[in-house]
Amino acid sequence: MKRVVLIEGDGIGHEVIPAAAEVVRATGLEVEFVSAEAGWDCFQCTGTALPVETLALVRESDATLFG
Repeated sequence: MKRVVLIEGDGIGHEVIPAAAEVVRATGLEVEFVSAEAGWDCFQCTGTALPVETLALVRESDATLFG
């Protein structure tokens, strides 16, 4: 099973990342999706646009979809 990090980011990412995950699921591949935060909204809440936790998930995973 492959792990894919989903980062919606800001703007249209909130729409396209869930749609992209649906497309990947429809292929029948064994994929585990993990959500993470990044972007302006994240910066406003946490003071950083790319949290250490997000970067760690990206490094540990097989792929990342960022919107």
